[in-house]
Amino acid sequence: MRTPTTLFIMAATLMPAWSLTQKESELVLFMRQEEQLAHDVYAALFEKWGQSIFSNIARSESRHVDSVKGLIAKFNLDDTTPSEPGTFTIPSLQTLHDDLLEKGERSLIDALLVGVLIEETDIADLTAAIEASEDVSVISVFSNLRSGSENHLRSFNAKLAPLYTKLSEPSLEVTFDSNRDPVLSWGNVSEGAQTILIERRPVGGVWTEIHASPVDTLTHIDTECSVAATDYRLRIESNYESYASDPVRCLRPFSTYHAWASFAIGTASDIDGTEQGDPDRDQISNLVEYAMGSDPTRPESAPIVSASMVGGKLTMTGYWRAEMSALSMSLESSGDLMEWTVTSPLAQTVRGVGIGIESFQFSIANDHGNTRFARLSLNRAP
Repeated sequence: MRTPTTLFIMAATLMPAWSLTQKESELVLFMRQEEQLAHDVYAALFEKWGQSIFSNIARSESRHVDSVKGLIAKFNLDDTTPSEPGTFTIPSLQTLHDDLLEKGERSLIDALLVGVLIEETDIADLTAAIEASEDVSVISVFSNLRSGSENHLRSFNAKLAPLYTKLSEPSLEVTFDSNRDPVLSWGNVSEGAQTILIERRPVGGVWTEIHASPVDTLTHIDTECSVAATDYRLRIESNYESYASDPVRCLRPFSTYHAWASFAIGTASDIDGTEQGDPDRDQISNLVEYAMGSDPTRPESAPIVSASMVGGKLTMTGYWRAEMSALSMSLESSGDLMEWTVTSPLAQTVRGVGIGIESFQFSIANDHGNTRFARLSLNRAP
């Protein structure tokens, strides 16, 4: 008769070997640290804000961690998760933990939004892991964890909803004062806005923040605006979102060339203040700089003109100062840059595109390839 010991050994040798694929093992170990990340962030946010939602969900995350530890023990995997809270051996999770904790300490709304992000990330990662696994026990544990994360997400959204005031897109108007400085004005901004930012860019350039206004202000005067064509926009921000107004394009108003030259150059009587003067030596006359909204004192501020071949026509587009009744524009074409011919354009459109600015477009036939170059000439109207 066999001894109980022999029977136990024989039974053990008949038990199936539990094992996971390399991919499944990696998923289990990753989820071990991701669930730990959720617990550690929530525990830290509870210490910061004292809100029970963080401590309650942190306790739930501890149970999630224990569930994954059960898989690790079952499949005899090597758990490398550090015992020190907030530390991880997976670099991407360490970076995520640090970034989320920094964001969550800014405000209670930010902290709740961190909870939303953690749970949404957890749900996405668990779903991907379930789809990539064939082991019944792994799928079962991860499915339960996903259900828990979905409950956590609902809790964070419910807590966040009463605190969340959606910002509305602001509107911006631009006028000019007696000094010809742009005056930006807007109505009352949305409740919940924390900051009003004014941004400016040269036409075709990059937006730059030029001023931050308190939320109870309604106007700002830009005393540092150049004479170039300029876009403005208003941006309002809260702790959790940002909206910008539609851009407003404008150009400083001047009734005459001489008024502009006195302002932009210093005095119209200087030799460089004459219509054909060129103080910045960019080979663009002051008259053209005045008409087309560029700065005569900065060579990098060139008129905004572009040329392209469209449908067999050479087309030139750009911007110039509105109400230019004293000036006329002509188009000249050339095939060799040597001989220029005044050309009657096939089409010319002028339309308002902003405050004090109009756009123009000239199109001329390519004459079977003979027209390769074009230039615009600005003249005093007869």
